[in-house]
Amino acid sequence: RIIKSSTEPVILTTQDPFETALVGILLKRIYGVKLVIQEHGDFFGTPHWRRESLLNRVRYYFGLWALTQADVVRVVSKRTKDRLEKRGIRNVVTFPVEVDTAPLLLETYDAEIVAMKDKGEFVFLSVARFVPQKNFSLLLRSFAQVHQKEKNVRLVLVGKGNEESHMRNIIAQFQKDTQAAITILPWSNDVGSLMRSASAYVLSSNYEGWGRVLIESLVAKLPIVTTKVGCAEEVVIHGEHGLLVPVDNESELTKAMLELVTDEALYTHIKSNLNALDSKTLPGTDNGTYALHWAQIFGE
Repeated sequence: RIIKSSTEPVILTTQDPFETALVGILLKRIYGVKLVIQEHGDFFGTPHWRRESLLNRVRYYFGLWALTQADVVRVVSKRTKDRLEKRGIRNVVTFPVEVDTAPLLLETYDAEIVAMKDKGEFVFLSVARFVPQKNFSLLLRSFAQVHQKEKNVRLVLVGKGNEESHMRNIIAQFQKDTQAAITILPWSNDVGSLMRSASAYVLSSNYEGWGRVLIESLVAKLPIVTTKVGCAEEVVIHGEHGLLVPVDNESELTKAMLELVTDEALYTHIKSNLNALDSKTLPGTDNGTYALHWAQIFGE
């Protein structure tokens, strides 16, 4: 109805290259509108996403075809753009996820995490949906190994999702002192307070389109340990903003977390770089011109 009633040229965008893309392709063919398909998840770059369900396997092959039908494919990271172009997808443009930096710059703190640090504990933080994509089982196993060697570390997980019971089952298998060093908190929208209070952020995902939480960590001046997903390597630089490790590699994640805890010179170097970083230069943080850039993307 919107397309039929419009007196101006119409550009249609779909939020993903799957079910909504099918509707978009049909409308494009019927009404001759321009079609932008968005790919936010790096679904085609690794096998992890399609292995999560049979439906994802079907979506995977349909999505690759759907992307060839778009006038413009919008992705959020160079990593995804490069991977799609290697698959022959054309007209791919990169436009990052918007980040509201204001809440991250407020001088507020999380009392529970601050209390941990006051006891001399190094606090790793991770805020996310508890879903297979985030690979919390990997993070928990790595943290358990770190805690065996360094008892003054804590892991705080904030979120909710259908993987929580599985995560708690994994924790229950650890030694009692390691279990006590892991805290699971309910979902919170006050990410800024959590980040300003923690010692480091850790992301263990199998895949990310962008990884907005990494940009948020940079804005909050929080050192990072992350798998090489999303904007890692493009924006988060190894050894400068944190430590980057291969996806789904328990030994490397354990090593990186342990290194950040024990190497004071490295931690100080990273912290100094983050303190000198101008958050306004980070992709997606220029809120004043974000809408203008969006219009330019649609107009490609």
